[in-house]
Parts: sequence; structure tokens; C-alpha cells
Amino acid sequence: MKTNQTKFKQTEIGQVPKDWGVLKVSDVAAINSKVLNKNYPYQEIEYLDTSSTDNGQILDWQKLKLGKAPSRAKRILKEKDIVISTVRPNLKHFAIMGDIKENAIASTGYAVISAQKSDHKYLYYRLTTDDITEHLSKIAETSTSTYPSIRPEIIANLEFPFPPLPEQQKIAEILGALDEKIEMNRKMNKTLEQIGQAIFKRWFMENNDLNNWKYEDLENIVDIEYGRGLPDEIKNGPYLVYGAGGIKGFSNNHNEENAQLIIGCRGTCGNITLTKPRSFVTHNSLVLRIKDGQKFKIFSLKYFLSQAPIQGVITGSTQPQITINNLSKLPVLIPDELIIEKFNELLEPIFNFTNKIEEQNKTLSQIRDSLLPRLMSGKLRVG
Repeated sequence: MKTNQTKFKQTEIGQVPKDWGVLKVSDVAAINSKVLNKNYPYQEIEYLDTSSTDNGQILDWQKLKLGKAPSRAKRILKEKDIVISTVRPNLKHFAIMGDIKENAIASTGYAVISAQKSDHKYLYYRLTTDDITEHLSKIAETSTSTYPSIRPEIIANLEFPFPPLPEQQKIAEILGALDEKIEMNRKMNKTLEQIGQAIFKRWFMENNDLNNWKYEDLENIVDIEYGRGLPDEIKNGPYLVYGAGGIKGFSNNHNEENAQLIIGCRGTCGNITLTKPRSFVTHNSLVLRIKDGQKFKIFSLKYFLSQAPIQGVITGSTQPQITINNLSKLPVLIPDELIIEKFNELLEPIFNFTNKIEEQNKTLSQIRDSLLPRLMSGKLRVG
């Protein structure tokens, strides 16, 4: 990599390396070029809704009969396509397609960008920088539609400096290697979570000997309190922000130093989450702090709570909620202390290892995010 040998030229978008060109996205890619029609050959589809992507991750696909698919299931996807949600761009519902099935279909809530004269991964990194996300979000806030949104033409008309194709590919290779490691770590943590669930199922759910088990009100196991409001800004920052449904953004502030066990209490009620250390828990969640003298750890209590009748303590029709008083009386079926301690011993190495992997991912993300603007501006060259 080189940092000080590049000569720059002045262009309409500022200074760029002399051997780079300035192009619109529409000069190098097609947008929404493939849509369903009456000749579509498949009767079943793999459907990607806008909620199914998160900051580069594809969370899930929905298998649907074509005749029962939502009306917005229209955009045909192919390998290497880029999808960016045109609704609320600040939520970062974007991803790049890898090895997908031939019947993959995306919602019309996405702009589907198909690279033609650019490396597809380079273009993806160009379009998903924080600066571009913020730019698109500001435009979306001025829209007159029900939700903040942008038109696909906004993306088509974005102008960027593009290096020669070999350099695009090298930049994408560097950034892609970091993302591949991050994704590998995510898959490892998912596997570890499945192992924890299998241990719990084997030990407890398939155990018919419940002679030493008893129901205990949750208030006898934990102290319960509400999260503490909202951070000033939920956008960027080093600390995760947790709402009722899980992670909802990032902040420059945190209100919990250690990992916590929380339950969504407003809107999305009953969602059980283990937070990461140094995070912000909002008032839409209840924090469960294990009482002194209890043998439970937060990671073991989570599994027992997952079997408790949480839906029975949800009140409110217009706005579902869980109050501290109601949750306090939640009956939790628990074994004797010796079994709890043995369960903790099995799970604690898994819990600690997943946290180490998360910390590694945080470091990898910081490295990628520091390299990305320098590579994209030409201030750091690869060759």
C-alpha cells in the first residue's frame, strides 16, 4: 500500500487521483432492471423483505408460493446484485448477493443495483459507507411519502471517483477479507448458541425427573428495573443501543458497563436478549439483575426464561407492554442449586468465547472502517 506518491486532480466532486474517473452509478450499473412478469418460470420464490437485511447481513429468506407472495415481491435477484432499502436508509438495510437461488426475489422497497462496468464489491462498499448512508437519509427525511424514503434515481445519480478496474478489485479484496472474517465469526457464535440450546434441551426439556424442581416468582431471582431513556443520537458510535426488539443502533454513550439480561417491555414485548458489555439499554426494555446469593448467571437464566409463560404478563391492546409488577410475578420453573451450578460450568466457557469473538469482530470492523475512506479517496493506494 502507498500513501504519499499519488497526484490528484480537481473535479466537480473535489480532488481525486489523476488516474481515476468520476462517474455516476448509472454509468457503471443497472438499477431495478429485472422484474417479475407473466413469463416467470417458478411457482415458488425465495423472498427477501427489507427487514431481512441488516448492515450487510442477510438475516433470512421467506419461502413463498408465487400466488401468495406480497404484491411488493417483484425484483428479480441475481448473484452479485446489491440491494439497498429505499425506505429509512438510516437503518442500513443493505446487502450484496452471494450464491443465491435462481428464484430469489426482492421487495420493491429495495433498489437492486447490478454492476456492469465496475467491480460489484467495490461498488457495494462505495454505496454503503456511512457518509452515503447519511446523505441518503437526509434526502429521505425531505420526502412527502408516509415513511422517509428515496427514489431509486437518487442512487443512480450519485457520483463517485472510480479507479481502474484492477485497483477496484484489490480494494474490494482487502475490505472483503475483513468482512469474510467478521461473517465467519458471526456464524461461529450462532453455532455456539445452538450448542447452548442443545445442552439446555438435553438437560432439562427432555428430562422427566422434575422431583427437585419448583416454580419461583421471577422477583425472587432478579431485581427488575427499566432501561434509562434514549441516547441523544442513535446512529454512529462505539456502543450498541438495545430496544425492545434487540439492537436498534449505536451511540457515543453507554449506560450499562457489563453484559445484561433484558426483556422487551413496550411494543415488541417478551423478547429476551443478552446485551454486550458497555451498551445502552433504552426504556423500552426491562433489565434483570440477578440477586445476591442466586446461583444463576445471566446466560443460564436466559434459557429458563425462554420456557416461562411471558406472553401471559403482557397487557395493553393498542400498545402492548410488560410492567415491572406483572413481570415480578412471572413463574419460572427451576431445578435445584447444584444442577444450576453444573449448567453454569458448562455454559460459561461458551458465553466467554462468544464475547471474545464479538470483541474481535468489533476490532475488525474498526480496522475496515478506518481503511475504507482512505482507500475510497485514493489517499491510500493499493498496487
